Amino acid sequence: MIKKTKPKNKTLFILSSLAIIFSGCAENGHNIQTPVNNSCIKKQELSRMALQNLQKIEHNSEELRMITTDLESYTKWLEYYLANYTKYIEGIGKLSPVIKMIPLPYAGQAGDFVKFGSKMTVSLANTAVAIENANRSIAKYQELVKNSTNDETVNLAAKYADEELVPNVKDALEKIDNLKSITSSLLAFGDNVDKVTNGGQDMLGKAKSIISNNSDTGYKPQKRSQMVQKLDMLKSKTLKAEELSKNNALLAKRAVIYCEIIR
Repeated sequence: MIKKTKPKNKTLFILSSLAIIFSGCAENGHNIQTPVNNSCIKKQELSRMALQNLQKIEHNSEELRMITTDLESYTKWLEYYLANYTKYIEGIGKLSPVIKMIPLPYAGQAGDFVKFGSKMTVSLANTAVAIENANRSIAKYQELVKNSTNDETVNLAAKYADEELVPNVKDALEKIDNLKSITSSLLAFGDNVDKVTNGGQDMLGKAKSIISNNSDTGYKPQKRSQMVQKLDMLKSKTLKAEELSKNNALLAKRAVIYCEIIR
């Protein structure tokens, strides 16, 4: 039996591009004339269609900008939380020798978390840079579309969307995906700590109190329910952002094709 396979997105794009091109491939004055029925599409119409696609990208990008701004704030909060939580875990580890009720497995888990924290701090810094680049690209693109008043400027905006805006946003979203794993790891570590310290909660609570009171920031660990809420928010926003980004990629390709036909 021959299995039916769905063509890949790239293949579909190429086929659709060829269909557009060959539906109006012969130039006649200011018109694009089709070879089949001599019907014509004016160049102005193609330019208008390209601009419409660019304006849709602009609309999507404004929504993306609001989402990435929220995620940028979350990145900064998570970086702060991770740094302080690492210090918090290290502090409890230092107190553990005098708190006989804390099980030995805690020390190993604390060491693992400190290593995890240092790696994730670097990852968060890279994510922040990627988000900044994406937002900068969005701002520049919005300015290009605003000034798209002729074929040349429309073509410029289309190329920028395809070659700069879409890739930069995609890169940011790929790095933002790390935030989900970091948040999940924080939740998992907190759950493990609760398990290994079961039975020594009173003494551990005193240790936590000492560390919190001595902290310059007055830092206290986030409640598990609050972390879960933040993770759910993160998943929801990234899912929406990915949908908008994919839509922008398709719109940008269409706009580029229209501009190429006009030239």
